[in-house]
Amino acid sequence: MYIYSYGYPDHYFVCLTDADQNNPTVYSTDHENYFGEIENEGRLEKFLDRYMTKEEFSEVVKEYLERKFGK
Repeated sequence: MYIYSYGYPDHYFVCLTDADQNNPTVYSTDHENYFGEIENEGRLEKFLDRYMTKEEFSEVVKEYLERKFGK
């Protein structure tokens, strides 16, 4: 599995032969030093919890706009 982002680091990988196939370890690297430096980002479940779904993001934006500008 491969995930990328526009921040640092910008490439994330999961080893398909990880012993825990239900919650494998995520590793990261950056295009500046592709695989020259690899960081362990923890388990996939915790890693994905750092991100919002489109619905969650939309709700945060709506709440902000309502507080800022009213309904």
